[in-house]
Amino acid sequence: MASFHGFDGPFAATVPHQFTALRPQVRAWAIAEAAKVKALHLHPHAAAQMIRAAARSRFHGQVNNDQDIEAIISLVLMQVAQDAESDLRSIMNDIHHATGKRKTLRDMTSLLKGDLDALSEIGEDTSLRLQMLMDRRSKYFEALSNIMRKASNTSSDIVGNLK
Repeated sequence: MASFHGFDGPFAATVPHQFTALRPQVRAWAIAEAAKVKALHLHPHAAAQMIRAAARSRFHGQVNNDQDIEAIISLVLMQVAQDAESDLRSIMNDIHHATGKRKTLRDMTSLLKGDLDALSEIGEDTSLRLQMLMDRRSKYFEALSNIMRKASNTSSDIVGNLK
C-alpha cells in the first residue's frame, strides 16, 4: 500500500499541507480505512458514506464541522486512488512482461504452442483486471474531484458571507 509521505499521482499538486502533516495515528487510521474500502470494492459514493460514518465515530468530539469530515473523506479517497494507481502500474508491468514473453514464444511457436495458448488466457484475464481497476480508479478520482469542488465552493461561500 502506498504511503502518504509522497503523493505522486494526478492529485499531487492538490494535496494540502495539512494532509501530509497529520498525526501518525490519524494517518494510520486513514490508511486502514482506505484498505477497507479497497477490500470491499465499494462504489465511490458508498465508500464516501462509509468513511463519513467511520470518521464521525472515530473523531467524535474532535471534529466539529462537515468541512473537516469532507477533508478526511478526501484524504482516504486519495489513498484509495493512490493504491488503485499502484495496482494499475503493477498490472501494466505484468502485461508488459507478458507481452515480452508472448513475443519470445511466437518465435518458438512450433515448439511451444501449448505455452502460448496458456499465456494468452493469462493475458486476457490480466487485461480484464486492468480494465476493471481503471474503471474503479476513474470513479474514485471523479468522487474525489466532486468532494474537492464542494469543499472549495463551501470555502468560497464562507468567504463571501464574511464580506
